[in-house]
This record gives sequence, structure tokens and C-alpha cells, in this order.
Amino acid sequence: MLRSAWRGALAASTATAALLAVAPAAQAQDGEVAEVVVTGSRIARQDLVSSSPVATVSQEEIAVVGANNVEEYLNSLPQLIAGATKSTNVAGSADATATLNLRGLGAKRTLVLVNGRRFVPTTQEGIVDVNNIPASLVERVEVVTGGASAVYGSDAMAGVVNFILKDRFQGLEMDAQYGVSDEGDADAWNASATMGAAGEKASAWLHVSLEQRKKLRGTERPISVVSYIDANGNFVPSGSAGRLGGTLVGIPTPNGSGGFVNRDYALDNMIPRPFVNSDFNFDARGDYAIQIPLDRVNVYGRGEYEFTPDISGFVEVTYNNLDSRAILSPTAPNIRQTTNVPGLPANASFITPEIRALLNARPDPNAPFSLRFLAPEPFPKREIAFNRDIYRLLGGFEGRLSDSWQWGVSYSYSHVATTEVQKGDISRRTFVEASTPSAADPTKCANGNPRCVLVTNLTNWSPELVDYLLVDNISSTEITDQVASAYATGDLFTLPAGEVKAAIGAEWRKISSVDNPAPVLLDFASAGFGERNRTAGSYSVKELFGEAIVPLIADAPMMDYVGLELAARYSDYSLAGEVWTYKAGGEWRVNPDIRFRALYQRAVRAPNITELFGGLVNTYPFIVDPCSASANPSGQVAALCVAQGVPASALGSYQQNGAALEARLVSNPNLDPEKSDTLTLGMVYTPSQIPGLSLTLDYYDIEISDAIERLGGGAQGVLAGCFASGDANNPFCRTFSRSPTTYEIVDFGVPLANVASLKTSGVDMAASYRWSMDSLGIGDDDADLRATLMGTWVDKNVFRANDTAAPTDRVGTVGGDTPAIPEWRANATLNYASAGLELTWNVEYLSSVKDRKYANNLAAGVANPKAGIANPKVGAYWYHNVRAAYDLDRFTVYGGVRNLFDKDPPMLSSPIESNTDPNTYDMIGRYLFVGVSAKF
Repeated sequence: MLRSAWRGALAASTATAALLAVAPAAQAQDGEVAEVVVTGSRIARQDLVSSSPVATVSQEEIAVVGANNVEEYLNSLPQLIAGATKSTNVAGSADATATLNLRGLGAKRTLVLVNGRRFVPTTQEGIVDVNNIPASLVERVEVVTGGASAVYGSDAMAGVVNFILKDRFQGLEMDAQYGVSDEGDADAWNASATMGAAGEKASAWLHVSLEQRKKLRGTERPISVVSYIDANGNFVPSGSAGRLGGTLVGIPTPNGSGGFVNRDYALDNMIPRPFVNSDFNFDARGDYAIQIPLDRVNVYGRGEYEFTPDISGFVEVTYNNLDSRAILSPTAPNIRQTTNVPGLPANASFITPEIRALLNARPDPNAPFSLRFLAPEPFPKREIAFNRDIYRLLGGFEGRLSDSWQWGVSYSYSHVATTEVQKGDISRRTFVEASTPSAADPTKCANGNPRCVLVTNLTNWSPELVDYLLVDNISSTEITDQVASAYATGDLFTLPAGEVKAAIGAEWRKISSVDNPAPVLLDFASAGFGERNRTAGSYSVKELFGEAIVPLIADAPMMDYVGLELAARYSDYSLAGEVWTYKAGGEWRVNPDIRFRALYQRAVRAPNITELFGGLVNTYPFIVDPCSASANPSGQVAALCVAQGVPASALGSYQQNGAALEARLVSNPNLDPEKSDTLTLGMVYTPSQIPGLSLTLDYYDIEISDAIERLGGGAQGVLAGCFASGDANNPFCRTFSRSPTTYEIVDFGVPLANVASLKTSGVDMAASYRWSMDSLGIGDDDADLRATLMGTWVDKNVFRANDTAAPTDRVGTVGGDTPAIPEWRANATLNYASAGLELTWNVEYLSSVKDRKYANNLAAGVANPKAGIANPKVGAYWYHNVRAAYDLDRFTVYGGVRNLFDKDPPMLSSPIESNTDPNTYDMIGRYLFVGVSAKF
């Protein structure tokens, strides 16, 4: 890894850097804000005058929490709902990718920019890992609410997060930081160096940062030592069919009325007994990491050369290397019959007389059976190791056509290569082979493989059997992204109220990707990880865009300025077709103190590589087939069962084999782009009587239609929609067929479709005040005080899976598949600076939320909605962070505490992971950090 890092550093050291597309906001001497290009537009204007609501976060505010990674602070902002963080350790999505989720509409609907340009996507869903942007290099972050596709193109459905990097360096700057919890664990360190030089016509600089983060297991915090379930209003340790000793799963058992019902049987010393959920001898979560370990190297090189007074060239080189590991629970295979893998044979090598008697009582004694068990010691625990290399080259030219017109052209090429090694797996096919004795010699495997060792028990395996069963899955993914753009901006003509400003341009983008899963995953035979097909494909888009600011009235009574802001973009996708996006709105400045703004925007999100070309993925949802005897099919349901191929004579006796169905998630190359309509209304108040004070209030309303989601919201919804229709030719019913011999559901494919809708609305509030006080300074120095507050009230956040599904308002809830969406969120910072000393106090507020079970009961009108729920409501949370820094001329030393009062996360009745919501609530506890910065 280090050799790769230094190769990247050497390459970057030859780079000449890009001009920043976004200049730092500056305060003029008279207190007015200078003209800058602000996120949400390509035309220069004043920060607080932007028609798009823009929330700006400074580097100093990010530093207050001692964040090695920018997501640690940004996910605390009121506009953002928890995305993936260092605590996201779910198998399959635990590659240490950190995401941003504006308004809770999904990370894939949040566009991430760096210096106003698209950044490197690190997943086939097109999602950016924001931790590839070094925290020490960020000058500020600008967050824009609402669709911005007319300005930036696809994906800006919920809004835009734009990282503005420092652009000029002279000499050498170095930073180092170390942090550790007050338990003495979860430690992390990072170090960076930036060196730069500038001449009369050229400038260049190089930044290198190193980061290391240690793992923290769930067993090292009380809330996640074991996995709990909410059993009739009490938290109790959860049992699992994947237990040491094993469980026979879904065994058809006589119900005493001539029929059969599927039951699970725990095996104690290979003797079956009815399985009880409260039996506890295996925990599925305690071994999970609540801080994912990683090693990261980031290299940035940028430079500029002035060819003539009107033309300059730039180039930027980026390299990133990541090594991370997802720490998972032990391997707990579920050996079952699937489409291409057989179930366990009725004469399996480990069957005892007691198991034989149970199997013989089935309708077909010779039918295969299913087994779930915990792989015994010394079988290794599961783990996923990720290694990712990212290369990005950006170059172009910028210049002036006249005093008022500027132009620019650029091209960027990025390549992402990820290797994923899943450790501790078992092929279900191999296990079945190791459980099938030869008819000629029952001491040997029927497959004749001399390495094959028969399974004779489920608690004590020989090294030879472990060696035969153990497999490490090596998969690889590559992503290539290209962007070419050209623009010109300047003044068109003059109206009585001022200059009409415009920007026009064209853009071309192409993204291609291929994912090559390991053989066991391709065989759909993995016992410990998600199986999938190969995903490969590409698409491109050609775009034209234009934007204008039109002043209508100026210097009139009660109308200091009235102007329009207009933009449109035409996009031609190679697969999704043609689409228009646009915005219209403007600003009314009553006087220098009060401004009103409004904007309507149409945005789109084109389907990504996974949605278009994703290989099918196997899932096994626990669903009862409506035609099974245990479901008591009758009336319309029974008639539909017969229409699907279940004989009327079999109704009442047919019982699905097992508690889960095999449902395959499939992509859809015929998807259309999603569409959204956004309305924002706001006001800005900067009273001249109180210099340094600014207040903003903005209402937002975002409605997404034709959203790409699973048909029916998933397998459960598809089956419900099918049997509610009573029509075998209904689109829901056409997603599966039935076996002509067993009558079970087979070939169940749950496709993506443009069927869902999302709606959210609310109000953003922001306030900032900066003032100086002579009397509170240290010694003879003055004191500067700065206070900032950002808050959001969420009125609604409604998801509807399809037209037949009931809408779900997720505001004020948490649990299941829904991270916390509090009704109120706020983030406040108070900063004091004098004589080189700087003190900062930061507070994050999350209002109370209802557990998902409780919220569902309330929505359904249940008489006693809290009955049987251990924790129906989570109270409000306050997190406090403090930081102190002292400037010693060339050196600055600092230290601080995150989660000062050691606030524990809540236990949830509907947990997302680790018995709680680890990406919303802090799992680590009080955290201390120290650091030093030096400039030479």
C-alpha cells in the first residue's frame, strides 16, 4: 500500500493545479459580502443573495469535533439524515464508504461536488465516499437544498454538497492528530503535509495525508455485547437458528388434523427438540465492529500556469488508497435447497436415529431437508477485507474573452479499482457434498474427491474438514468515469436595473463499470455472504445548459432590487433518453437589511449502473406462501392459487418447504429517470443596526415521482399485491411461477421499477453573529466572539413504495430500515478567540423519535399502541463537543472532547444494527483528541 501511495505522491508532485471554480467568500471593508460563485449557480453573486438556500460550514466548525473525516461533522448538520459512517458494518456495504444523505431521500439523490465539479464515484450506484476528501484540505462546505439538476445535471434531487478546497499554498504546512475514547480504545490518528510554491506565472502544490483507524468490536460496549429482541415489551437476548449444534429448519410435521405445518427443531447433541426463539447460545451482532478499521492514503496535487494574461492552464491529480475490514459475526450456514444448489440428502452422513425418525414423519421421507448451524471452532470468523485505489486526472484551460466574459474547458478521467476478499465462507454445495456418503463406502464422500471429509457432527470439526469447507471469496470491481465540459459566463446586456448575467455551456459524461464476483458467489452457493451475478455496463449523456440572472427593478422604494434567476438543461442519455430540467425564481431585496427569495426547480436522477445492469442478487425473506396450508387459503386467494397451478385437491395439504422463500432481486435496463419538483421560499435578514448578524429562514418542499425502487417495495409487497389483485396476469403475479411437482414458488424475481414516490418538506433556520469585545480579551488584546446556529423542522418525509401501497411518513421515527428522522434538529457553535487562544463549544440537538413498531401501531389506530414494546419512544438527545487551540506563531496546538457528557445510544425495539441506530447515535462514547499544526 505504501509503495502505491508514494507512486501516487510522485505523480501528483508533477501536477499543476486547477483554478478553483468557487472562490472563498470574503467580507468587504464596508461589511458587504463580495461577489463570488456560490453553489447552486455558475454565476457570481453575493452569498446571502443567492436564490438557492445555501448553508456554509467552515473548516473551523469541522475541526471542533476533532474529525479525521468530514462526514463525522457533516452528518450532524440538520439538513442531513444519517448516511453510511464508520459504524456501518452490515455485510455487503461495509467498505468504510462514508455517504451524505440530504433530507433522508437517499445518498444516491445527493450530488457531491469538489470545487464545483463532480467527484469520483466509488460505488456502482454512483455514490461518492466523502472521506476521500481530506478533512485537513477542506476550507468550507456549502450545502444547497433542493433539486439542482439544471445547474449540475443528474443526481441533485435532494440537493448538493460542495467541498471547497484550499487553493493556494506557500511553503510547508503540516498537521497531526491523535484521538482515543476515554475507554482507551477506538483510537485513530492522521497526519498530513502540504507544500507549495508560486512564481510570476506558475504555482503548484502537493498534499499528502495518512489516516489509520483501529477497530472497535460490539462486545466492547454494553449496548452491543449481545443481540437483543423485544419480546412482549422486554429486551431479552435473542436466539438464532444458526446455533452451535444446529437447527433443522422448516421440517413438515403432522398438525394432528391430517395436514402438515413447518417447524424448526433445535439439535442438542444431535437429538431434535422444538426450537424456541428465546433459546440463547449464539449472538449475531456482538462480534460486529462498531468502528470499522481502516488505513487510508490521500494525495492531491494541483497547479496553474499562465500562458498569456488572458489564458491559463491547470491540472489536478488525485490518488487515494484505502484498506478496510468489515468485522462480522461467525459463519452460520443455512443449508437449503435453492434453484441451483441441492438440499441436504435424506441419508446425510450426520443423521442420528432421532433425526431419522423426524424426517420419516414427513409427507416424503426421502425429500431433501434444510439445516442452520453455527460453524464450530476452529472455523474462522467472517471478515471482509477491502482494498481500493482511486486515480483522478483533471485538466483544462480558463481565460477571458473580454472584461466581462470568462470561459473554461476541462476534462477529467477517474478510475476506481476495488478488491474485496470475503473470509470465512462455506460453499453450500461443498457442504452438501461433504454430507453425502458414498453408497459403496459410507465412510467416504459420494463425489469421490480424495480431499472430501464427511461431516459427522456439527460441534467438533477436524482440521481436514475445516480445510475442505473453508473458502475465501475474491471479487473485484472497476469503475471508470469521464467528464468533459465547456462554459462561458459574463454580462449579456444592460437593463435599467443592471447587467443581465448569463452562463452557457455543454457537458459530456460517460461512466462504465464491471463487477466480477467470486466463483462461490456466482454459483449462488455462499453460506455466509450475499450471492450475486456479474454486473457490467456503461452509459453516457450529452448536455447543453444555460443560466441567466435578470435584474428587473433597482433602487426603488421597498424594492432595492428585484431580479429573476432562470436556468435550463437539456440532457440526452444513451439509455434513459432525453429529458429537460429547469429552474425559475428570483430575489426581492426590500432594502439592504431584508431580502426574500423563491425558487422552483425540476430535477432528475438517471438510473445508475447497478439499477440498469446489476446482476441478480439472491435473498431469502421470511414469507409465508399464501397458498400454504398454514395460511388457510380460501375464497379469492384459493382461486388464485389454483389459477397459478396448485391443484384444488392440494389446498390444505401443500406446505412450503422452509420459512423463507428464495427471491431474486433483479435490475431493469428499461428504467426511466426519476423526476423531482422542488419549491423553496425564504428570507434573509442582515440588520444594519447590528453589524455582523445574519438570519435566514427557508421553506423547502421536494416531491420525487417515478422513483426507482423495488416493485411492491420488495418480495413481501409483491406477493401481497399479487394476491390482493386476484388476477394471475397481474404484474405482481408475473414476477414468479410455481413448480409443477412441489407447487412451491420458483423463479421469483423482484425487479426495479419507476413505481415509488417520496415527499419531504420543512423549514431551515440559520443565524450567525460575530462581534468584538475589548473588555473580555486576554491581557491587552481584544476578544472575538462568533456564534452560529443551524436548525431544521421537518414537516413530512413520506415514502410510498407504489400506487397500491400505503404511504409511510417517517418523520419523528427510527428503527427497522429507517434511520432516525427527528422532527427537529439543530447544530450550534460558540467560539471565543483572544491573544492566540481559541475556545469552541458545539452542541447538536436531536428531538425525540418513536420506535417504528410504535409508529406503525399509531398509524393503524391500535387501541393500545405501546403494548408489548419495550422502548416505544426515544427521548431528545443533546451532544456536546468542546475544543481549545493555542497559536504559538508557527505552531498551533489543540485538543478537545467529543460527546463530552458520554451520552449512551438508545436501545431500540426495532434496531437497525447493534441494538440501536449506530449512524445517528454515538456508539463510541466520550472521545478525546489532541493535535498540532505547523507552518513554515
